Amino acid sequence: MPPESEATIRLLKEDDLKRVRFLLGLGIMEQLATINNRGKPLKVDFSDFFDQNRKTKTAYIHPITLSIWIGLSSVFVTYMKWWPADNPSSSLLRFLSPAPAFAAVAVPIMFSFDWYQRDYFEKEVQEAIKGPDMTTPITHYNQSPASGFLVLSKEERVIGFIAIDATKSSTPSPTKNNNKLKKNETHEVAIIRHFFLDSLYRSTGVQEDLLNLAVSRAFTAKSAPLTDKVRIIDSDLQRYKRKAIGIVGFRRVREWDGEGPEEWSTGVFRRKFRWLEINRKEWEARQNKNKKEE
Repeated sequence: MPPESEATIRLLKEDDLKRVRFLLGLGIMEQLATINNRGKPLKVDFSDFFDQNRKTKTAYIHPITLSIWIGLSSVFVTYMKWWPADNPSSSLLRFLSPAPAFAAVAVPIMFSFDWYQRDYFEKEVQEAIKGPDMTTPITHYNQSPASGFLVLSKEERVIGFIAIDATKSSTPSPTKNNNKLKKNETHEVAIIRHFFLDSLYRSTGVQEDLLNLAVSRAFTAKSAPLTDKVRIIDSDLQRYKRKAIGIVGFRRVREWDGEGPEEWSTGVFRRKFRWLEINRKEWEARQNKNKKEE
């Protein structure tokens, strides 16, 4: 983690908006790269809020994808008569003759996966950047003492941020009763709308500090009514977030009362997203336990 004198957590400023919006879009599109290219499963020995045995398969190296690739490539090689046995040459290079066919078939398969899966994330970027909370974020996140847009900066350069929203908003609401709120009134369920950390700093664990601070802000604010729950979207596409979410103590929602689905999926092989939550009682119990251990 960068020295404390160099990295600070503060509230969002007007000068930060351009970079924050860029990083917000970058964080969402990173998931497209993950769903296409990477698939090392995350093994975490804490919490039971997600299935520890669930594998994170990528589109490119999924067994079904590999089977299709090998099958189509073999048909292509056979049609072109590029198998070593079809080449009377005694040169060892004849064993490389099928390679162009395998490469040629791989390209359209990779392109088709990216094309199919890109649409969801591009829509997410547009909805996030053009959402009501990001039109005038400083004003929006100052409406309630339980809300806040916190920025992690190093030498005045934004390297991460987290936005917790406990106010009425026209974006997807945390509960069905959200529309009954008056302007500037605090909702009993706050949601983490945006959460990002530069890849250079993810190994430091500072994302846990950001998430802890956001949750603490919601539960310690002197608002009316008091915030009782904090919710966040979890997926295996952003593992640095998932680890922080588990450490802070988020679990599956016990009684879902949101407007949309509690869980949904996207992509060729249906990667899952779902809402998780932590309530005030659980958070206070964790804080007391940590104080005793210190």
